[in-house]
Order: sequence, then structure tokens, then C-alpha cells
Amino acid sequence: MAKVRDSILPAICTSTAGQPSVSLNGLNNLGDKVAHVITLDVADTISQVMLYHYRNGSPGTIRIGIQGVVQSSNNFGWVNDGTWLSYIDVVGTTISTTPALYVYTLTTPISLSAGNYTVVCQNQSGTFDTSNRLVHSNGFNVVSSGGACGQTASSNNTTSTTGSTSQSYAAMRGALRTYGFPYTGYAQTTVSSPNEIGNRIRLTAGSAGTYDVSGVVTRNLATSTGTTINLYDDTLTAIGSISLPNNGSATQRWSQFYFSAPVRIYPDRYYYLVTSGTHQADYYTLSQASDNSAFTAHEMQYCSRSTTSGEFTITDTRVAEMGLIIEDQAGGGLLTHPGMTGGIRG
Repeated sequence: MAKVRDSILPAICTSTAGQPSVSLNGLNNLGDKVAHVITLDVADTISQVMLYHYRNGSPGTIRIGIQGVVQSSNNFGWVNDGTWLSYIDVVGTTISTTPALYVYTLTTPISLSAGNYTVVCQNQSGTFDTSNRLVHSNGFNVVSSGGACGQTASSNNTTSTTGSTSQSYAAMRGALRTYGFPYTGYAQTTVSSPNEIGNRIRLTAGSAGTYDVSGVVTRNLATSTGTTINLYDDTLTAIGSISLPNNGSATQRWSQFYFSAPVRIYPDRYYYLVTSGTHQADYYTLSQASDNSAFTAHEMQYCSRSTTSGEFTITDTRVAEMGLIIEDQAGGGLLTHPGMTGGIRG
């Protein structure tokens, strides 16, 4: 067995209770920009980029697209290099006055090798001031844990660059998968026993012949006694369970829980990692179903059922804040996950 001690997580892991805080910065002047570092772990052809923002007034034309990176003392070592690889010019008044995740199709798809790039939004021409501007997401209040949760860096305006330990709403869509954080929103809800809510997870073949799961990472909160974390195999047989304390009065934070003994799972089979009982369940909503490929190199989709028996309902435009702690793997190649190919996983 090869010790790997890796976490298979959703791309965003919030650090405290409640909805993640989104920092919104205004781009007030001609030439102002915001850039988010995104890492491609494979070569891919990118056709779309996604950004979370809205407008005030009637701003001019905005250029949105992809640039390369250069090393810097800020932004975890990277900033945009100023050279457009592909872009689209957007009339500012076509952007809504309501904050949302917008999908922009590049004028020309761009083939990129694995590595670091930046999604850039820059005031290009026309009127920009404090009353006519784009207001842009700069980041979430999240846990910063390297590749497992991913990181994006942001730069603002034309003269300085600011590092950020928070994730940002930014993503790229390629022919193979989505990279970054393609979220349209976040929800936290309290469910009653015996509801089960969590993620259906499928680890890919080629990473390993088997995986030993030692525990779970989650931000679900037990609000009564009798709440458990359950792991089911593809026959819906429980293969692991963890009893949670009634911590409903506690601040909801990202936590680790462990099985009494590691649970062995296999590639290319579906497993259901859920919280059962009365608890708070947290999940993100995706721009589209295929964007779940941005989370890990594996497959992860929201699942739920109102009892502890019967089939799960799969909602592939959501992902819950639950993941696996992989302790060991055997066979196959190296387990891959966001961040392992170098640079910053966005």
C-alpha cells in the first residue's frame, strides 16, 4: 500500500458558519482589471470563461478573456502577464445590475497546455467612474489548504497587485472539463431525521486499484442526537458509519471525522457519502451539470433521499460540503488531485 493521505473535497471549503462572504470590488477607471489565477492540470481547449459580477450605471466596453502569468511576490507567486491569449469584448450595459455568475464564450477557443493562466476582466474603452463601473467578486471567506480546496489569486487596478487567501468566483470551461469555481450560489438548510444528504462520489480508474478511506471532511452540523455520517456502496449497503455529537449550538466549521477502521473502496464504482438524521446540510449550486468536473479529478454529485432506504435522488448541478480522507491506495498510478501538477489549483 502507498501512503497518500489525501482529501477528495469539493473545490470550495468554507471556514465558518453561514454563507461565504463575497468581497465585491468596483473597477472604476479605464484600464482597471481583476485577474484570477486558474491552473489547468491537463492540456485542454478552452472555449468559455466564467466570472461573478454586476454593473453600476452604464459602463463602457469590457474585455474578458485569458492571459498568461508571470512570477510575482504577490498572489502566491503569479500575476497576469498582460498578453491576451483569447478574449471577447462585452458592452457593459449588457451585464445585469444583479450579482450573478456570467458565462462568456471566447471569440476564438484557445488550446492551452497544463499550467497556470489568468481569467482577466479589464475596462477597455468608453465611460468608467464610480457611477458607471463593473463590480466584481474578489473572493470567499474560505479555508486555505492548498490543492485540496484550491486557491485563486486576484489582482486589482493597473498599478498594484494584491494577494488573496480566499477563493474567487472564476472558472474556465474546456473540451475535457471545467477548471476553477463555477458556482452560482450557496445554500445552508436544516433537514429532519431520517433525511440523508451528501455526495455521490466515483473515484477514477488508473489512479489506484483500491483506496482505503480513513475518514470524512465535512461542514455539516448535527442538531440533535442520533445524527450519523454514513458511507454506502453502489448496492446502497452501509460500509462505514460515524456517530456525530449533538453540536447544534456550536459554530459550524470545517471538521474531520474518522471511521473506527479504514473502509476500502474501489475505482469506477459509485459511493454515497451522506449525513443522516437531523442536521444542517450545506451545498453549492453549479452553473451547469458538467461543471462538477471542476471539483477534483474524480466525480462528485449531490445526492439525497427522505428515508434511510430506497434510491438516492441525484442533483448534478449541486455539490455538498462533504469529502473523503484517503489514507492508502494500492495499484494503478499516482492519485491525482487539484494542485499536484504545480502552481495553484483554481
